[in-house]
Amino acid sequence: MKDINKKIVFFTAIAVLLIGTITFLLIYRNNKNNEPLIGIDNVSFTLNNIKENFLASQYSKEHSCYGFVYENGIQLTCDKINYDFTFDGVELFLDSDDPKSQDVFKYVVNEIEKLHGYEGDEYIETIDKIFLGEFVANGLSFTRNDEKYTYSVDLTRKLEEYKNLEIVNDTTIKNIGDTSYEFNLLGYKISNVEVIKSDIIRSLICTGTVSESNNYNVNLTINYYDDSNNLITSQTVNLNEFETFGNPYLGFAMTLEIADQATYDLITKYSISLS
Repeated sequence: MKDINKKIVFFTAIAVLLIGTITFLLIYRNNKNNEPLIGIDNVSFTLNNIKENFLASQYSKEHSCYGFVYENGIQLTCDKINYDFTFDGVELFLDSDDPKSQDVFKYVVNEIEKLHGYEGDEYIETIDKIFLGEFVANGLSFTRNDEKYTYSVDLTRKLEEYKNLEIVNDTTIKNIGDTSYEFNLLGYKISNVEVIKSDIIRSLICTGTVSESNNYNVNLTINYYDDSNNLITSQTVNLNEFETFGNPYLGFAMTLEIADQATYDLITKYSISLS
């Protein structure tokens, strides 16, 4: 009698499992068959293409991902965690309190950029650099505040790719206008550096980003030179005066006004140092 009861319990459990699986598959298939076709202005692919390509990716297969497109975006589930990508007609947004959302977003973006023309996993390195705060791509943003992760990506443009640049480890003097390098100083990586001479306000404006760090209590000095590398003037600011605003980097903008026109005209070069 006990054996019969055990068999009944066993087969009942199997039946419940099968019914649950079949129900899920029917619901998922119904969502897939009835999901709307959501186009994107100025590109040749749809939200449906993004979803389908992501679900066909190796990452999706390894993390048991599934999902569907709805009127306002893409709903994805990976490792039983839901990720709701909302769409405003131009950008795809994701808010999450799950650290794994970085990987989900990364591989979704990788599929988007493949649709724009990149090959394979070509864009993965760029996304990793963005997460580390070592590169900024117009059209893609990532912030983290109190373990709340916020992402967005512009679907209407092909994003810029990170390129390996010259690494400068000292106070090398550079021509104003030269941007094809990165600074590695005292353990800090300074990227996206640009110096602009503004004739309207007779000022020098230096902007850039410092990759994510636990401590920004360091002085950044910009030295300005003439054609013969003679020091004309300098400006020093403590990086703690700037805010990260949840970005994986600290952005800085330093403006130096030059009162004398002749002095302003002499400046053609600059260097960066930390102390």
